Amino acid sequence: NPITRFAGAGDSQFARVGLEYDAFGWLQLRGGYSVDLEDTQPELLHAGFGISPFEVVHIDVVGLLGDDSAGAGVQLSLTF
Repeated sequence: NPITRFAGAGDSQFARVGLEYDAFGWLQLRGGYSVDLEDTQPELLHAGFGISPFEVVHIDVVGLLGDDSAGAGVQLSLTF
């Protein structure tokens, strides 16, 4: 679905693909790739992992890398 952004920023429409591998039931390895079909945003390579010991604490880490951009994110959640 196309995304209408702020005036002057141009619209975006993304195609994305990703994989996740559950290593031991508590470790998830992830990777992906996204491309903007409208060519207003850079193509990005995504890599990350998640740790969820005892299904109580969940920590997710992701890194993003493009030609002229980079980013990272961390998420912490608790299940009880």
